[in-house]
Amino acid sequence: MRIDKRRQLGFTLVEMLVAITLSSSVMLVAVALVHRALDHHVQARGRVQAAVAFNRFAEQFRLDVHQARAMESSDEGLELLGQDGATISYVAAGHVLTRKQPQAAQLHVSQVELNRDCTVGFVVDRERAIATLLVEIRAEALAARVERRVAAALGLFSRSTWSKEDEE
Repeated sequence: MRIDKRRQLGFTLVEMLVAITLSSSVMLVAVALVHRALDHHVQARGRVQAAVAFNRFAEQFRLDVHQARAMESSDEGLELLGQDGATISYVAAGHVLTRKQPQAAQLHVSQVELNRDCTVGFVVDRERAIATLLVEIRAEALAARVERRVAAALGLFSRSTWSKEDEE
């Protein structure tokens, strides 16, 4: 009985096709996970940039209010009269805050846009000369976000920890 050595060296075509199919499936899953991670990174970066922009805007508002000699509120927003006599106006429209300040024959405008679930406004206490920047988040939007996060967290454990008896 003679053994054919050529048959034992190498892989068959079927083995190669199976290996290529498995490796391409693994690569497809890996690419999908990397794509999802990059999407989450971009979203998180956007949220961080929005939070930083809002914090800068709120800090500028605080400084302007502390340096103001007088303030006037209206339905559109708030006007502050600075120490130098310049008027700085703040406008709150829906979820967008705008600051307008004249500077050397130009109008300097800065704007920050919040999440669409937020509304912004100003509260002025004339007796104590206090102006407050008010940001409200719709309760149902906040509840929906919390509910989605809880559902996602429970979804991770639901198959391993719950039984049919627990559901009833």
